[in-house]
Formats: sequence, C-alpha cells, structure tokens
Amino acid sequence: AKNRNLIATEYQASGGDKFDIELARHKDTTGIIDASPEFGAEGRDVWVRYQFPADPDTYPNGFEYVMLGRVIGGEVLKAEVVTNFATVKQDYAQGGAHRDEIEGVARLQVKASNSVTFLTAVFTTRDDKNPLQAARAAVDATERAGLPELRREHTQAWHDFWRRSFVQLDGREFLNQQWFRSLYHLASVTKPGSVGP
Repeated sequence: AKNRNLIATEYQASGGDKFDIELARHKDTTGIIDASPEFGAEGRDVWVRYQFPADPDTYPNGFEYVMLGRVIGGEVLKAEVVTNFATVKQDYAQGGAHRDEIEGVARLQVKASNSVTFLTAVFTTRDDKNPLQAARAAVDATERAGLPELRREHTQAWHDFWRRSFVQLDGREFLNQQWFRSLYHLASVTKPGSVGP
C-alpha cells in the first residue's frame, strides 16, 4: 500500500482450509545486539518488536522497530507465540565455533472458505516514538477504510508518481530500464513525512 507503511497480502482459501500465517524475526547473530526479538499474538493480530540498545551518536534513547500483522476474513482458530520454532546453527569464522540460535514466530492459525487478507505494517522509532501503537493505528485505519479504498489509493499514488516521472528515450532501451528501476526503488522506500531506509 503505497504511502501507508503497509503491505496487504491476499490468500485464496477454499473449502474451509486451515493454514498458518507467521511473522518471524531472527536474533542478531553478530553478538553486537544482546536483545532478542519479542513476539506477540492476540485475537487477529501478531507482532514482532525488536529493541536495539542506545547509541549516543545516532539513537541516544535506543531504536525499535515493529512489524504488526492482522488477519481480515476467515476465522482465527489460534493465536500463539512459538519461541522454539527452529534452532539455527550459526557458523563463526573464528575457530569454526558453532552457536545455536533459537528462532521464534508469532503465528495465527486461520480457517477460511473465502479469501483472507493479511495486513502488515512496519514502523520504527524514526516514524513514531511508540512504533507498536503507530503500527496498530495504521492497521486500524486501513481496516476501517476497506480494501477497495486501499487499492484505489495505491493505484492513484503510482499513477501520480509515474505521471510526474515518466521519461522515454527513443532507441535507449537500457537507459529507460535503468531509469524506471531506479525510480521504482526510490518510490518504494520513500513517502512524504517519512525517513527512507
């Protein structure tokens, strides 16, 4: 969803299928960040929070990012956090030592006969001082607006962008492709009032 810090994913279910939707995050494996990601699951929502330590030069109060997802449609049978989802062996170059990292997920088990939409919002402390609250507010606003409005906004935003950015260089197909790719990447990671990654 262009300009909303949000991705809408549609699942086509049929015949009352059961399926899982998961948000996962690996723990930092460099050893620099001691914190582990925190997972949450409640009702139709799942989330991952990762808080990074303070850095006096860039983030004196620390840095946090949140990924929050919500199921729209279907029936949520179970919302759970699984902290022993997988054990990943980390190979370290120095001395060939191994360290096991326990991976976690926030999971929703869903049953549906029709399509199900999963909204995922991503916010950091660069976007809001309370990224979890901001992510939840973004998902709430999107759900209230409805998916037809979300599609209309998204289509209009890209239409307006390309109307201002379109260039066609005759006989220069490679340059045209580079122009479109570069602008697409730029537009995908930026929006008014937000700091690009």
